[in-house]
Amino acid sequence: MAPYYWNQVAADRVRVAEMAALRAGVPPPPLPEATRRFLTAAGRDADVFRALLQTVCTALPQEVLARPGIAARVDALGDGPPPSPFPGPDRAGLLDLVAA
Repeated sequence: MAPYYWNQVAADRVRVAEMAALRAGVPPPPLPEATRRFLTAAGRDADVFRALLQTVCTALPQEVLARPGIAARVDALGDGPPPSPFPGPDRAGLLDLVAA
């Protein structure tokens, strides 16, 4: 269980830093480069996307990236801008909606 725990701790720290920045009205810190590349590649390749989904509950990222072809696809497709945020209101817009 320890590897799953420590991977989740690392992911939580990234997400908490992002939420704190958004609350403070400043740009969030950049994602770790490996995470950014994995997410970018997942947005461009269905096999990488399925591999990424497996890291949510059933496999460690290190295990998924060690599978034949996955790391090569991430290397080939991970350059470029990070994925676009989901459409919807920003924090200020959401707070306005909730207050209405």
